Amino acid sequence: MGRTFKDKKGYQRWKDNKQLVHRSVAAKKIGGPIGKGRVVHHIDGNKNNNRASNVWVMDRSDHSRLEAKKRRSWLW
Repeated sequence: MGRTFKDKKGYQRWKDNKQLVHRSVAAKKIGGPIGKGRVVHHIDGNKNNNRASNVWVMDRSDHSRLEAKKRRSWLW
């Protein structure tokens, strides 16, 4: 693909179409569009690691639970 830049939230976007790199990588990995209500999770938590092996497509509600669980574990 083309060149990228980081947006103000620290995510990489393609310069030519401004799409998020991790979402395009995930769509290619699953063989189609991500779909409404689904998000792409970086398994290792690194926004810049957009390898197919590091992105996971999941329901938004599942992602919220996962992130809340991670936040709770940091408190202990």
